[in-house]
Amino acid sequence: MTAPSDERLTAIRSSIESMHEKLATLDPKHPALSALSLAELAFKTASFDPSALIDTAQRLEEEGRFDLAAEFYREVVKVEPHRPRGWTNLGEVRRKLSQWDLALDAYNHALERDGKYVPALAGKAEALRMVGRLRESLAPFKAVLEQSPDHIFAVQGLAAALSELGQPREALPHWEHALRLRPESGFASDGLARCHEALAEQAGPH
Repeated sequence: MTAPSDERLTAIRSSIESMHEKLATLDPKHPALSALSLAELAFKTASFDPSALIDTAQRLEEEGRFDLAAEFYREVVKVEPHRPRGWTNLGEVRRKLSQWDLALDAYNHALERDGKYVPALAGKAEALRMVGRLRESLAPFKAVLEQSPDHIFAVQGLAAALSELGQPREALPHWEHALRLRPESGFASDGLARCHEALAEQAGPH
């Protein structure tokens, strides 16, 4: 990986300091300030590692500051544009912010770097499902499960997409699989119940 220029580091550091100052003014006791402080310290070290930005962004996500986390991930992809992890993380926070088009754009950038990158495939599939592009979501969900058959996020997502497409028979084994993987999942138990209801309706009165 090529190290960023001094000018680029200065711009990133300035962005972090600006975010820190604005947040401190709005809420001097906000817990996210600790993450921003860590980021500032990271830029004072002799070597630059984008992982410091990712660690900080993840701390911000834990605090529910997805907007600020997105800014950090944007810096990551500027520093290492050829790796899928930063693009995928950016897609995740965009999805959490319901910024579906921006999320899909980030996931697609990640998959251009690595077409089999499971986190990006799973995120893209769920974003497609959430915007009603159900048939398009099937292929990336299935691509995840080809590599990781017990990926609970993809198992549940595929089951939900098939159910929403009016294909309860195809959805049934995936709902059952989801409950085997995570018996406490309310999403899966509710989905399975609705699936059985849909199958009963299709069968008609006995």
